[in-house]
Amino acid sequence: MKIPRAVAKPSRIEIVPLIDLMFLLMVSFVYAAMTMTVHRALPVDLPAAAGAPVDREDHLAVTVDRSGAISLDGRSVTAEELAAEVKSRLAAKPDLRVSLDADRGAAYGEAVRVLDVLRRAGAERVRLSVQQESVKPRH
Repeated sequence: MKIPRAVAKPSRIEIVPLIDLMFLLMVSFVYAAMTMTVHRALPVDLPAAAGAPVDREDHLAVTVDRSGAISLDGRSVTAEELAAEVKSRLAAKPDLRVSLDADRGAAYGEAVRVLDVLRRAGAERVRLSVQQESVKPRH
């Protein structure tokens, strides 16, 4: 008696599990790279905004604390020193980005004064830093 043999199907590689694995690895690498960035500003209590983008590019960090004191990359400076330093750095790198981190408790006028100093020094790419607002669930 002759036993029929099953026709062997050609073997194939399943792509979907490989795509899932690659996506998981990519997310892990992106997350690891984002946690390795260095933030040179002083710790301040930033105001919150719902649409705050996460931008961790290399930039010049200017900080205004609660008392109105100005810091540049972690060291205390006066408004005149800030203007001179920003002008010299912009001369070396014209597309330099400036991040203004103003404490939530700082007077609004102080943040505007520092922003004005930055603009007069030639900084055109100034961003105001905020922290991501936590989304509250609707009931």
